[in-house]
Amino acid sequence: MDILKKFRSSVSEATGIPAEIISDTPKLEITGRKMMCIENHKGIKSFTSTSVAVKTSSGIIYAEGQNITIKEINKEYILIKGLFASLRFEKLE
Repeated sequence: MDILKKFRSSVSEATGIPAEIISDTPKLEITGRKMMCIENHKGIKSFTSTSVAVKTSSGIIYAEGQNITIKEINKEYILIKGLFASLRFEKLE
């Protein structure tokens, strides 16, 4: 872990402020199998009606399923809907 990440982690622990607010740590919130919100994303790597790959500072988040749509996207978060069958995380090297 580099010095900046250690500092952010220490600040988060000392203040009780969540790490995703202080740093670019991604936050993934899943509601059932039908909705997902990814905060602190770095953009979309790929997208079809059956899969989506979202870039984050920690790696790539892959979701597969049916009728996948991007309902909203901005600098802070991506809101994705569909019927999700699987999630996979790929760590950046």
